[in-house]
Amino acid sequence: MKTINQTDFTTALSILFRETFEGMPTVEEQVFLDRDAGIFATLGQIDAERASAEINFTTIAAHSEHARFYIELLDNYLNKDMRVIDFKQGWRVKTVGENEWDDLRGNLSKTYRKFSETLSKNEEWTLDAITVAMGIITHTAYHLGAIRQMAKGV
Repeated sequence: MKTINQTDFTTALSILFRETFEGMPTVEEQVFLDRDAGIFATLGQIDAERASAEINFTTIAAHSEHARFYIELLDNYLNKDMRVIDFKQGWRVKTVGENEWDDLRGNLSKTYRKFSETLSKNEEWTLDAITVAMGIITHTAYHLGAIRQMAKGV
């Protein structure tokens, strides 16, 4: 049976997750994004009005809240918190005022930090846990792409 080093795996997940949210400060560290193209830098350039503008039946605020919701959901799963979730709740935000937009971005940042901590502390990488962790990276990268495209069109 082939195996991979758990520390290498966890480090790789953390690098990709961090790049999705923070971008990478140098070209040498980049894996898949342009410099300063992470979620935080992208959302930092968008005001509440732009975040609330509907494009193709959704908004940047909706994508942002949905990404936060999904990370929280899967963080709970990795921490063995199996509460029943209403998936429609993840798309409940459509429009935001300035204070709500600041809160949404702040909550996304908190959720990101919490999941980063979960990644670093997780010691049981079952197939489910690996799939969840990889799913969060691909899911948030998708929403980052959608947000960046929408920001160009607003």
